[in-house]
Amino acid sequence: MITSFTMTKASLSSLLQTPTYLFMPPKSNKRPRPQNGQYLRELRESRRMRQTEFTEAFNNYLKQAIPNLNTSDLLTQSMLSDLELDKAELSITHWLALSQFFSAPSAELLSKRLQHIYYQEVYTETSAKHTHLATTFNDQPSTFFKVCNWFPARHFTCSECFANLLKAKPSSQEHIEFYPLSSFIEFLFSPVGTYSKADKITILQRMLHYFSINIYQRLYFIPNTQQRLRDASIRIDAYQGKVSFLLPVDQQNLRYIHINNRGLAQSLHSYYQSIDRINDTLHILETAQRILAEDTPLQMTAIRRFYQECSTTPHHKQWIRECFTPEIQELLEETEPMG
Repeated sequence: MITSFTMTKASLSSLLQTPTYLFMPPKSNKRPRPQNGQYLRELRESRRMRQTEFTEAFNNYLKQAIPNLNTSDLLTQSMLSDLELDKAELSITHWLALSQFFSAPSAELLSKRLQHIYYQEVYTETSAKHTHLATTFNDQPSTFFKVCNWFPARHFTCSECFANLLKAKPSSQEHIEFYPLSSFIEFLFSPVGTYSKADKITILQRMLHYFSINIYQRLYFIPNTQQRLRDASIRIDAYQGKVSFLLPVDQQNLRYIHINNRGLAQSLHSYYQSIDRINDTLHILETAQRILAEDTPLQMTAIRRFYQECSTTPHHKQWIRECFTPEIQELLEETEPMG
C-alpha cells in the first residue's frame, strides 16, 4: 500500500533515514519500474538544468532536509540517467524528496500503472485512517477538483475570502484547481479589466503562497487544445459522486447547481486527470509576478519575456503562443533563435 502524508522537511527527515524501495530490486531490466521516468526528465528540463547540475542541487536539498544523511542516499548523475530511462528503481527517499523539490504531486512521479493504484486507494478507501487525503473542507470524504472558466477564482481576489480559505483548509486535504491558460494570459496582459497592476501582483502572490504550502494543493493550466466547459465553472467530488456547476441565476448572482451522479463525477475526474496540462505552474506564476513588478514600459517587451522564460518545453511554447492573436504570434516567432 502506498500511503501519503503532508510533506515537510521534518517528516522527510524522520521517516526516511534508510533507503527503502517501492519494489524489491528487480532481477532483470525488463521488470516495470515504479517511476515515470519521462515526467522526471520533463521536470528537470523545465528548470533548464543538466543532469550534473540537477544532481548537485538536489543533493544539497537532501543534505538540508535529512540530517546525518548517508552518502549512499545521494543521487549521482548516472543514477538519475537510469531513473529517467526507467533502467533503475526509484527509492522512496528519492520519490518523496523529488516531489518536494519540484513542488510536484508525488503520484505523478509514479508510473501510470502505479498511479491507477494510488488514486484508486486515495479516492475509494473508506477506512478512516486512509481518508485524510480525500476530504472536503468539512471533513467529509471527497475528491475536490475545481475547474474554472476564468482566472482567477474569487477566493484569490478577495482578501477576506483568501483568509477564510487558509483557515478552512487543513494542510492534509487535497485541493486541485484547473484554469484555461488563455484566461491566465488575458489576466496578465489584457489592457481591459478591473484589476490594477498592484491587484494582479497581490493575486499572484496569494496563489504562489497557497499552492506552495504542500503537495496536496495543486494548480494546472489547460491549453486551448483541450476540450473544456466554456460557460460554467465546476466542482468535482468523485468520492461523493457529486458535480456542482456554477451558473448565473440572474444579472447579479451566481449559484452552484448540484448533480448527484457518481458516473458523471468519476468520468469528469478521469478526464481532467488525463488531459494535456501545464504542471510547472509555480514557475509560471513566479515569472509573471516578477515581470509585472519590474514595470516594463512596453507591453510587447513584457509579453516576449514571459513567452521566452515560460516556454520551457516545446509543448509549453506552442500552447503559450496559441493564446495570442495571429499578429503577436508572428512577432513572438520572429524573436525565436534560428534552429
